[in-house]
Amino acid sequence: MKLDLSLHNAELYQGVEISKVGGKLSMDISDEILNKIGENADRIVSNIQPRDEVTLTGPAPIPVYLVVFHIVVHRFKKVRYDNEMYQLLIARH
Repeated sequence: MKLDLSLHNAELYQGVEISKVGGKLSMDISDEILNKIGENADRIVSNIQPRDEVTLTGPAPIPVYLVVFHIVVHRFKKVRYDNEMYQLLIARH
């Protein structure tokens, strides 16, 4: 499974205000917003069959990666990170 963490993922950012700043998508980061993203990520991975591996991809603020990683690391045997520069295995248990 691939999980796109970019601000284009409407399901992950449901209920979060996304705006454009300088022609790029942007969002404010607060505990409340990160909690909402965490709830959305939990719902996304809860609705899929258990899998051995998930790949996190897409540009996102680092706090978003940390929140989502915390959720997926407990549900998948392997967690990967993939972008145009790296294809990394970041957790295996």
